[in-house]
Amino acid sequence: MAQSIEAEIKLVASTRMLAQLRSDPFLAATETIASQVTTYFDTPDQRLYRAGASLRLRTGDGPHHQTLKLARGGAAVRRSEWNRPASGDFPDPSAFPLRPQAALQRLLGDAPLVPSAITRIERTTRRMHFGGSEITVTFDHGTLVAGGREQAIDELELELSSGRLADVLALALKLPLGPELGWSLESKAAQGHRLAFDLPLQPARARLVGLTPDMRIAAAFQAIGWNCLAQLLANSWTIRRGKGVEGVHQARVAIRRLRAALSLFGKLVDEAEAAALEAELKAAARTLAPARELEVLAELVGRTLPAEPGEHDHRELYDALCSARDKAAGDARELLAQAPFQQLMLQVAQWLEAGEWLTRLRGAGLDQPVAPFAKRILKRRTRKLKRAGQHLRGMSAKQRHRLRIAVKELRYASEFFAGVFGAASERGPAQKFLVALGLAQDRLGELNDRAVAGRDLEAHFAGLDPIIAARLGSQLAGLLAASGKSHRRLLNAAAKALDRALDAPPRWSAKRA
Repeated sequence: MAQSIEAEIKLVASTRMLAQLRSDPFLAATETIASQVTTYFDTPDQRLYRAGASLRLRTGDGPHHQTLKLARGGAAVRRSEWNRPASGDFPDPSAFPLRPQAALQRLLGDAPLVPSAITRIERTTRRMHFGGSEITVTFDHGTLVAGGREQAIDELELELSSGRLADVLALALKLPLGPELGWSLESKAAQGHRLAFDLPLQPARARLVGLTPDMRIAAAFQAIGWNCLAQLLANSWTIRRGKGVEGVHQARVAIRRLRAALSLFGKLVDEAEAAALEAELKAAARTLAPARELEVLAELVGRTLPAEPGEHDHRELYDALCSARDKAAGDARELLAQAPFQQLMLQVAQWLEAGEWLTRLRGAGLDQPVAPFAKRILKRRTRKLKRAGQHLRGMSAKQRHRLRIAVKELRYASEFFAGVFGAASERGPAQKFLVALGLAQDRLGELNDRAVAGRDLEAHFAGLDPIIAARLGSQLAGLLAASGKSHRRLLNAAAKALDRALDAPPRWSAKRA
């Protein structure tokens, strides 16, 4: 078999919901049922997992076959895939074509392959037409075993056989999304890795976007959008499973990055649908904000508590903040589990794949290489920031807040376009520029926090007796005022970091490695 590009949407379901979906009219088609046993292989140090690759051997009612999947640039739902017949209980890497075989060998090095996880699945498969595309629908019900542990598998996969990914997304939007059915990017191989090592879901940080100088503007924007969306989706599952509030922070970062991308590409993607999606993303970020803010405040107060409870400590304040934080975290989990958020993520993806902006951009002949476009963006943003940054020490709190947004957007733009102007070394000028911008953003953020510290702190204690809420708000204001560096020191640190970043060589003049 030749190489194929796997493009699929995976929806994680409850057992009840998966059974219900079998009779959903949008999924009606002739079906086949098969029992499958799949063994996933990796090196002892999980090299394939860390590279976003997987190698599996599948047995069942039909012929045995082995499959290699490699990460692919662009949409997070697309991967390169090769299938080959197999015999025996172990994959044969030499059976794959030379190029994927070489890629697999580079990943493996001299490390041996070992079984890492096994799934036993009853798979119901249907082939159907939706929109102008042919879609393979699979209902997977079974178990995943790894590391001596076992978990249930209930998943609906919508895989594009021919046509457009936008049609797959449109089909997913017709289904009863919500707490019992949600979009996930985590493969069974990745789930097996977590189960084998008994690892919790981890907050997903921003990853580099794989842009190249000759990539078209539209493809570059799609790659950036999918990169941000993948980070948001990954963190939504971390939040929904109650694994701390760092996932909340990273989800907000993902939304800010996605909104920054919309701003950077400006008029090219300016349309009513984009504005509506941005408004909904902003609303989601507002709902997530309290959990993160309360966590930061609780950590601040927690550091002041003595080893032994005392008469004049802030334990009452700390307990109240923790209670408010837990409620806010619950509100965040509720938001992300419900149908509107699930629909929003699919709508963003559908817009990236087939929005009106894409047709207009190509029709106007503006879909040119991204490198000149990125250069103009970075030059304009840097020039604007240089002018504004000269007056930092004399700015009002509101002006500093706007400056922080400009710093953040330039930082995101530089990260988005890093591949266009050459990979940034950990010690190179580009990395120093990003570190300095990040430091300036952090210091400006602290100044903004200081400026708003005394505003409506009692709102954090809604539901308590108003006298108690006033007392706790007053205590919190005092702690905030006494914590951290002085206003002057923060201002000087922000100005110094900003000067260091803006004095660095221009990002767009860097040579490709």
